Amino acid sequence: MEDHQTAHDMIDVTDCLEARDAFRGMKNFCFWLMLICLLLLQGLFWLQQSGGIPGGKTDNSSITSETVPTEKAAAETASQPAASESAPAAAPETETVIVSREKTDEPIVQAAKEVVQEIQASPAAETKKYKLPNIQWPPFHLTRRQASILIGGLNAALLFAAVLYCLVLVFTLKVSLVSRLGGISHISRAFFISLFFLVLLFPWQCVVPGVLLGTIYLPEELLDSYPPGAEETTLQQVLTYIRFVGLWIPAVWLLLWSAIRSGKWYQTTQRRLGIAA
Repeated sequence: MEDHQTAHDMIDVTDCLEARDAFRGMKNFCFWLMLICLLLLQGLFWLQQSGGIPGGKTDNSSITSETVPTEKAAAETASQPAASESAPAAAPETETVIVSREKTDEPIVQAAKEVVQEIQASPAAETKKYKLPNIQWPPFHLTRRQASILIGGLNAALLFAAVLYCLVLVFTLKVSLVSRLGGISHISRAFFISLFFLVLLFPWQCVVPGVLLGTIYLPEELLDSYPPGAEETTLQQVLTYIRFVGLWIPAVWLLLWSAIRSGKWYQTTQRRLGIAA
C-alpha cells in the first residue's frame, strides 16, 4: 500500500515538474519579447529626436524665409537688364582700363600664386592621408508610414506578451500551491509585480484621454512631437522626455524585478526537490 502511494506521489511530482518547466519556458519567452519591444520603442524615440523620422509639425517661418529670397532674386534679375540698357556708353572705357592693369599685374600675381601653391601642397598631402571618414548620424531614416507601422506592431506584441506573462505567472502560482514545490513568496511577489507592470504599460490615453498615460505610446504621439532644435520651450522638452523616457524606466525596472523574483522561485523549487544544492 505504501509503495503504491509513493509511486502515485512520484507521478504527481513528475507531472508538476513538467508543468513547471513548460510555464517557465513560456515565461522566459514573454520576458524577452517584452524587453526587446521596449528597447525598440525607446530606440525609435531617440531616432526621432536625432532626425531619423520626419516630424509632423512645420513652422510658417521656414516657408516665409524661403519665399522672401525668391522674390528678391526675381527683383534683381528684373533690374539687371534695365541697368545694362541705361549705361551702354561707359562700358568700353572701364574695360580698357581693367585690361591694361591686368596685363601689368599678371606676372606678379601668377608668381605669388605659384609660391602659395608650393607652400600648401605638402600639408594638404599629409592631411589627406589621415582624413577621417564622414560619419552620418542617424545611420538610417524611416518614413512616417514605416515608423507608424513599426510602432503599431511593437505595441501589439508588447501588450499581448504582457497579458500572457501575467497569466503564466498566476498559473505557475497555482501549480506551486497544489504540488507544494516551495518558493510561494517569490512567485507571489513576481505575480503582483507583473500586475503593476501591466497597469503601468497599458495605454490609458486611449481609454481616458487627457487623464492618464501609459508607457505604450501611440504613433501620433511620437511623430507629432517636436525634434530638438525646433521652437520649443524648456518645459515642453522636459514633459516630452518624462513622457517617453520617464515612464519607460520604471516599466523596465518592474519587468526585471519580476523576472528576478520568478528566477528565485525556480531556484527554491530546485533546492527543495534536491536537484540543485
